[in-house]
Amino acid sequence: MKLGNINNVMAFSIISFVYMVFFAIMFFKKQKVKSTELSIFKGLIVANLACLLVEIELVILILVNSNLLNIMLKVFNICLLTYVWLFGFYCYSTIKQDYKINLKSFKSLLYCAYYIIFGVMIMVLPIHLNDVDYMQYSYGPSVLTLFMAIGILVTIIILLLVFNY
Repeated sequence: MKLGNINNVMAFSIISFVYMVFFAIMFFKKQKVKSTELSIFKGLIVANLACLLVEIELVILILVNSNLLNIMLKVFNICLLTYVWLFGFYCYSTIKQDYKINLKSFKSLLYCAYYIIFGVMIMVLPIHLNDVDYMQYSYGPSVLTLFMAIGILVTIIILLLVFNY
């Protein structure tokens, strides 16, 4: 395997992780008003830290050519889906008039079911890693499912924000 820009990816991920740790410490240290928005934002911070840790571990697994690589690729894809999914909840909470999200409502249950269905599909479908010509990227049905899930979520978020301007 040729390393290409993998060292740059590792350095950027580590720097991003250190920055996010400092950001999280400062954010969680300060007193805040309790709100749904801030609760979801806390989840976004934790999800971001988790994604960065998984990405660093993924790069290490690529370097050592581990058997766990396919599983970690899928876990990383789940991390990406989780972040976008939480961001959708965050956008919804910012436009909601009463600033409370009823997690037992039909819309919330449908949104959670969407996440679970696509999460299971990402974990079950096959994934492959291309490591030819200094380029490392994943592809396959699992990645296409992730693209489709995130594309639908981003479209919903944009429509939600446009219609509730």
